[in-house]
Amino acid sequence: MNDTFEWDGDKIRNIKPQIENKFSVKELIEGLDQTRANIAQMKQAIERAKEQIVGQEKNLKHAMDHEKKLAVLEDKALEIQKESLLHAIATIKKECFDFATKRAKVIIDKDPLSMTEEQKIQLPYLEFQKALATHDKISKKISKRVIGKLLYEEPIFENPFV
Repeated sequence: MNDTFEWDGDKIRNIKPQIENKFSVKELIEGLDQTRANIAQMKQAIERAKEQIVGQEKNLKHAMDHEKKLAVLEDKALEIQKESLLHAIATIKKECFDFATKRAKVIIDKDPLSMTEEQKIQLPYLEFQKALATHDKISKKISKRVIGKLLYEEPIFENPFV
C-alpha cells in the first residue's frame, strides 16, 4: 500500500488508500453461512452457561441446606474435640517437651547467630507447639481448625518453658 503523508497545519496527516474488496456470490453465501453458524454456536454457548448457572445455584442451595443441618452439631463437636485435645496434651506433654527442648538446642547450635536472644528464648515453646500439633495422637484425631485455634491462636495449655 502506498501511504501518503501531508501537512495539516502543525500536524502530519497519514492518508491510507481505501481497500476495495470484491466477493463472488459464492463467497458471499459461504461467508453468510459461516456467520450464521457462529451465531448459532454463540447462542448454544449462552444456553449452556445458563444451564450451568442453574446447576450451580441448585448445588449451592443443597450445600447451604447441608451446612445448616450440620451447624447445629458444631458446638458440641468442638467441645468434644477440646476435651480430646486436653486429654491428648496431658498424655504427650512430657514427650513433646523433651523433643522440643532437644530440637531447639540443635537449631540454635547449628547457627547461633541467626537468631536474636528473644527468638532463642521463644524457640523451645514454638517447637513444643509444633510437636503437639504434629503428634499422631493429636494430628490424626483433632481437626485442623481446633489445632490452629487451641494450640496456636488461643493456646489452652501453659507454656512449660516459663
